[in-house]
Amino acid sequence: MNVAIHVATLCLLLPVACGEGQPAVSGIGEPIRVTGGQYIAGDLPSSAGGPAITATAFNNQNVLLGEAGKAISGRAQDAAFAVGVRFGDLGTGYWVVPVTEPDPQFPGEITFGFSADFDANIPAGFHPLRFVAIDAAGHGGAPMDTPLCVAGRIPDNLHACLPSTPPPAVVISLRWDTNFDVDLHVLIPSGVDVNPKSPLTQPMEAGTAPDSNAPRIDRDSLGGCVHDGLRQEDLVFQTAPPPGSYQIRVDPFDACGQSAVRFELTIFKAMGACPACSLQPIPLPPSGALSQAGELLASQATGGASSGLYVLSVSL
Repeated sequence: MNVAIHVATLCLLLPVACGEGQPAVSGIGEPIRVTGGQYIAGDLPSSAGGPAITATAFNNQNVLLGEAGKAISGRAQDAAFAVGVRFGDLGTGYWVVPVTEPDPQFPGEITFGFSADFDANIPAGFHPLRFVAIDAAGHGGAPMDTPLCVAGRIPDNLHACLPSTPPPAVVISLRWDTNFDVDLHVLIPSGVDVNPKSPLTQPMEAGTAPDSNAPRIDRDSLGGCVHDGLRQEDLVFQTAPPPGSYQIRVDPFDACGQSAVRFELTIFKAMGACPACSLQPIPLPPSGALSQAGELLASQATGGASSGLYVLSVSL
């Protein structure tokens, strides 16, 4: 194990030192992916005699759905040659990054830093991000865990980490299976067509900012065919929506080079009293199923010329 770690770390720092024939392991599908890091399958090395991590730092300890480019840094004892990182409870391997330079404010310590992307399907809640300092012989020290709060795939106001915080009252959620620019359209009882290009349920006057609790669609996923790793749009009502009929449509805005796309629509309502409250899918008319699926073809792409395919109407 130590020899393999040492080789992998040298490959990270000195790629020319690694001969051909080394198996390439990408880390694709891991819950965390480190830009410029070397992925190694298996558990982090650790022992009582290796160097220690002395500090970790984040701009905040929340991870948003599919978040990319999160800056993470820290310090280790100066015997460290590299740092390994993974979730302590998720994934099948870890990432190795080199240490950078001694920290003059902390004698005997050396810094590290990296940028990390997070998978969009990590289970919501707290997960320990585990760090280990690794010396030049590949020996790892004692692990240090820092808890990260991972937001839910369905926006829940971080309720999974903070049970006393109530989730939104209603979430209308659209997901799809390939990189096709699909837009969620909801015609609300007032007659407004809410969609990613016009995401608020009420128009705003110029120069004013919307209330943070105002109902809105959270993102224009795949807008302009820019991949975001999510393929999901949600109309979020923090408080109970106005009563009436809500007509839901799905617009194939741009095929983005794909031939077809399959989508799934689900509506969630907050159920129960907090802290035991949660978002639960509700039966959809007319079948009573908990989700409604469909398919769109590239030939149906509208470029925004229409509000798309009618899916269903529901009273909320």
